[in-house]
Amino acid sequence: MKITIKSLTPIHIGSGEEISPIEYLIEGDYFHRLHMDGLFADSDFQPLLEKFIESALTERYIGELLPHDLLRKHILYSIPITGVAKDYLKTNRTLVKAFIKTSGKVFIPGSSLKGSLLSAVFYYSLKESYISNTYWEVKERGEGITLTAKEFITKSLQGRFRYENLLDFAFSRFTKGGVKTRFAHWFDVIDSDAHKPSEVLQVSLAKVKGSKSGSELPILYETLKEGVEFSAEIKSQNTVFNEEKILSLTDDFYKKVLNKDKAQIKSDGIIIRLGQGSTAYATSCLILAEELGIRNYRVKPPATRKRIDEILPMGWVQLKKE
Repeated sequence: MKITIKSLTPIHIGSGEEISPIEYLIEGDYFHRLHMDGLFADSDFQPLLEKFIESALTERYIGELLPHDLLRKHILYSIPITGVAKDYLKTNRTLVKAFIKTSGKVFIPGSSLKGSLLSAVFYYSLKESYISNTYWEVKERGEGITLTAKEFITKSLQGRFRYENLLDFAFSRFTKGGVKTRFAHWFDVIDSDAHKPSEVLQVSLAKVKGSKSGSELPILYETLKEGVEFSAEIKSQNTVFNEEKILSLTDDFYKKVLNKDKAQIKSDGIIIRLGQGSTAYATSCLILAEELGIRNYRVKPPATRKRIDEILPMGWVQLKKE
């Protein structure tokens, strides 16, 4: 099934790469990422090299070290700076977390979308199994014990069994074929098409709030602009659900997540959140434990909460069948 992915709020999917102030130039409301290899190969740069190296020991921002006319010759791409990030960057030349790219272009990895879809299927499978007559065998202290699905799910959420056991159980409920564990090949999601950074990216400032300390840490991100569209393809493999059912489960689950996050988003399609990593699974377990009325659960809430410009939640997209 071919689908269109449309960004509803700023989204960041990282690769671990960070852009240092020595690699970018700020001019007005634009962030210019520089092609450093091209700069260092430029004959006009060579007379400035020694002084540049000395000065870089104390000044990290390249815009204070080299002529802007020289730097403009080596712009890799330019993207707008949005919201409160404009004022922040005037006085804070800090690292910017880069959006994942392939051959220099921006795309949405199939693995990221697949992980978010799995969170919804994981939640649904456990909720349905909780009221079933299913039994599950699990090892405890080296010995196998058999529990009802209700007992196993309850005790897992209370911390008696490892998360991997719970994931294997969920996979056994919705996969088909020989391998029915978390290692099963159950679903294919092909990477989206790719776009130029200048067409789809912006620089955003997020306040990342810790659930324990309550403190807010400002972090700069390359994010997708709102309203940007990508094309991708999903395909059911060894699973009892077809693509339409998975998308339906996804929409239902992420509406609960949206409500839990106390956020409001307008959409006329299926909503889903990307770029949350392991936080998505913590949210699945937390919502499940609360809905089932399980007491003394040991599911930790997401460790951080990210807001762009102190208002917009990160990561929300809309899915539609093409």
